[in-house]
Amino acid sequence: MLLALWLTLCLVIALLFRHRPVVLIGILMAIKFAVPSVASSAITGLGGSQLHPSAYLLAACLTVLVLTTPHLFGRELGRNFWLYFALIVGFLLAVTVTAATRPPSSLLSLIDSLGFGIVLFLIVRVAFLNRPGSVCLLALTFVWLASIEAMIALGQWATGRTWFWESQMETYYWYSPVLTRATGTVGAWLDLATLLTVAIPLAVLIERQLVRLVVVLVLLAGVLVTESRLSFVVALAAAAYAVLRRQAKMEIKFVSLAAAAFGAWLLLTSPLVSGVLDRFAGDTLSTYARQVAIEHFSRGVGAQPFFGTGYNSSFDERETILSSFENGYLMYVWDFGWLTTLLIFGAVVSQPIIALLRGGAPYGVIPASAIALLLMASHSGLQTRGPSMWILFFAIALCAVDPAVGLPREASKPEAKKDQVVD
Repeated sequence: MLLALWLTLCLVIALLFRHRPVVLIGILMAIKFAVPSVASSAITGLGGSQLHPSAYLLAACLTVLVLTTPHLFGRELGRNFWLYFALIVGFLLAVTVTAATRPPSSLLSLIDSLGFGIVLFLIVRVAFLNRPGSVCLLALTFVWLASIEAMIALGQWATGRTWFWESQMETYYWYSPVLTRATGTVGAWLDLATLLTVAIPLAVLIERQLVRLVVVLVLLAGVLVTESRLSFVVALAAAAYAVLRRQAKMEIKFVSLAAAAFGAWLLLTSPLVSGVLDRFAGDTLSTYARQVAIEHFSRGVGAQPFFGTGYNSSFDERETILSSFENGYLMYVWDFGWLTTLLIFGAVVSQPIIALLRGGAPYGVIPASAIALLLMASHSGLQTRGPSMWILFFAIALCAVDPAVGLPREASKPEAKKDQVVD
């Protein structure tokens, strides 16, 4: 009954906003962030392994948009044939290997993560064709959603409770009634850290300097309470970029820098930073586990160099290496082999490089995509049903902007205006 109601609601939303794909994408991302995968049954009523509720909405959006704007999909697929060829072939190889070697639940998780991640990428690109220039609006939507998650995380840190989905979160093996690392509503602290860190450089698109500064500090504070060390270091650099990158008078930049430095000082001298500093100082087990994982990977990956052993098979090595590989790319190589991994992530990496060379991406999106790519090498989010894969494809889609669709060109180009918001 719940599933029927949810499917009906998804179809209604897709039909209502079929002419406003940016709104659809914003709703999609909001649902993905608001409902952790472990709580999917509360929305759909299904037990066991299942698709995330946002996947049903994404499927409805794809169906409605293909039927109402087929020319835009044809244009996008035709102009980027080899990109989608690599993604689809890589996905089909992953599906084939997983179907042959793993239980049905692994195949469903693969479709939920990678399959619908590729669909999200396609719909974001089509939204840009439908409304040239909407990339900035969509990026800002992402920033505001991340800001809400950061405020939830700060509340969790202050109270020591998850607040939302507590009964579902109890099923995680690491769950504790007293929360020590904030998870927001995404379900895992490293997924949350990735979301907030990727959002920080996109905050440069906020016009008002004071609002931008406050948002950046909130996002940075949210990263602190996840206690993710790499995200913390990257977030500091991203915050400096967000505050200083926009064109402004030198005195305005100086005041902004001074205010940002003061805000950062307040954060770094507050109790918020104690957790991440403790992890820098004393968490040798995590570092050792990663070293063991890399050594184990180098010894064992040669057994299946081309096709791997199926989705999530890398998690089966936890008894040997103390943890997962904690590196999404190594896990993909282990699960699917080098060929599939290179097809998928070669296509992904090519997009920010192309955008950088063409000069068609707004401020913040190329740094955001680079951060997303970097952080996926620091945890296992790509191999879970959390939001990390969607965050990666979303960030990559933002920077994969073809100037021919009417977006502003790089500021250094002769035809660009001074007030254009571009990298």
